[in-house]
Amino acid sequence: MKGAFISNLREQQASWTKVGSCGAPQQKGRLTVISCHVPPRVPLNRVSFQIDPNQVNFRRTVTLKDEQDAQISSGEITRVRVSRAGTLVINEELAVDTSGNHGNLTIDVDNGDNPPLAITAVQPLTVERRVYFDPQGKTTLKLYYGDDKLSAPVYDYARFFHRDDSPAPAQLDPGTHNPQYTARPDQRPWSERHTVMLWTAMLIAVLALAILALRGLRTQNTP
Repeated sequence: MKGAFISNLREQQASWTKVGSCGAPQQKGRLTVISCHVPPRVPLNRVSFQIDPNQVNFRRTVTLKDEQDAQISSGEITRVRVSRAGTLVINEELAVDTSGNHGNLTIDVDNGDNPPLAITAVQPLTVERRVYFDPQGKTTLKLYYGDDKLSAPVYDYARFFHRDDSPAPAQLDPGTHNPQYTARPDQRPWSERHTVMLWTAMLIAVLALAILALRGLRTQNTP
């Protein structure tokens, strides 16, 4: 025996959050095309399909494309319903996994020589992300975001945090602009902040050198 180890593994189903929406399916030849709107900078992790329950025993290839018509992901959706020895076996996979934040996307479902699927709904999904905090008895709080130059904060609360199995959820209202916001001072080099003045000075210098050169040539040619 060269070694041994003990592990404790706990798995749980992922929680999904709806992001954006998809339009009605459109038929283009053997393809079913669906356009979806996903807000910019929102990560997309899965696209789920709802198919009429009466439609069984199918398999379709699904391709996801971004706004530049570039493929970002592909997969298959299937539903198999078979009765074997009096036992009904049902297996279905009605979601395609993906990753990234691509904004709007187009979904192509390849039907091949088969009739189109009765797609009742398509929903973009993202893995649920949580922020835990202690409201300290307050019922109304404000969340500020949008400064890309800020580093991630470090709180003592994170060091001693113990996740509650049933935390109280907080509901976010629609985002609004902060009326007290003031932009950061321009930290670019002087040459980048005053390109017009820099080019103007360079042109003046070139003209001055040209005038001096012409005067020098005239002086040399004078007998």
